Amino acid sequence: MSELPTIPKHLAHEFPFESKFLHLNGASIHYIDEGEGQTILLLPPSIGNIYFFKRLIVNLRPHYRVVAVDFPGFGLSGVPRGHGQTLQSYTNFVLEVVRAIGLQKTALLLNDTSGPIGLKAAAAMPNIFESIVLADTFGFPLTGKFLLVKAMISTLILNPIARPIHERFRALPWIVSTLVPHNNPMNAAERELFKWFFSSRESRERMINLFSAVRNESEFLESLERDIQLHLKAKPVLLLYGQRDPVKIIGAPSRFQKLFQNHIYVTVDGEEHFPILGSPEQTAAFVDQFLQNVAKGTRHPESKESPPAKQLLH
Repeated sequence: MSELPTIPKHLAHEFPFESKFLHLNGASIHYIDEGEGQTILLLPPSIGNIYFFKRLIVNLRPHYRVVAVDFPGFGLSGVPRGHGQTLQSYTNFVLEVVRAIGLQKTALLLNDTSGPIGLKAAAAMPNIFESIVLADTFGFPLTGKFLLVKAMISTLILNPIARPIHERFRALPWIVSTLVPHNNPMNAAERELFKWFFSSRESRERMINLFSAVRNESEFLESLERDIQLHLKAKPVLLLYGQRDPVKIIGAPSRFQKLFQNHIYVTVDGEEHFPILGSPEQTAAFVDQFLQNVAKGTRHPESKESPPAKQLLH
């Protein structure tokens, strides 16, 4: 088992959670398990890890049990034997983690590239996952107008000039930590720790490879859409997008509205692709309202957009 990275002492205060570890196929897998109540499992995007959700977790854990995990080779997790860097491998990893922790009656929160992975896992365990929050993500083939997503990944991340830059330097972590949460900027220590998690070339290559899998694995996304229709279409779903998110603008929420019968759609005013970073309190309030309604058995209308949350957590 290779030695895992340790958060630098001068930044330890920026990670206000108790680290826990599972042992899967020869690797230590890092996760947290904070708070009590309804369980919410958070799966981070390729540009992040558990720390990506720090601000959201702080707002949710007073009233919920929040579980979050670092994907293999991300954050403080090692890489299990036999783990590939395909969307199906990451899906299988999620299933193993759910079994190892023993999660039951769980809400699932997905963001960006964790959307297809988490939805595939939920379709394989529909009795475990009772509700789903889809935050600025997708879960269907990138065809038609969604070819724009492929084009953005190819142009900004995977082209022959950009990819070596991202692999050698921490360009994407710098962009996300410095420029993205403009409504609620990270302080210097937050930015430093966010970038620290991508200090090794291997961690940056894994991030890039996950983007590559999203772009290239069309068969996985086609089968995912079928799985949603077979196993998840009646699940309560919260569609949560930044007001100016490009994925929202090209129609991801509308596509999901056709797939899920029991959904509610909300937008976070003034935000783009990561309202989880820029507006964590409002994001948490939307999630809280949604889960309260699920607990009451309220069926969500097939609405278009909802106004901003008018109350914070109970």
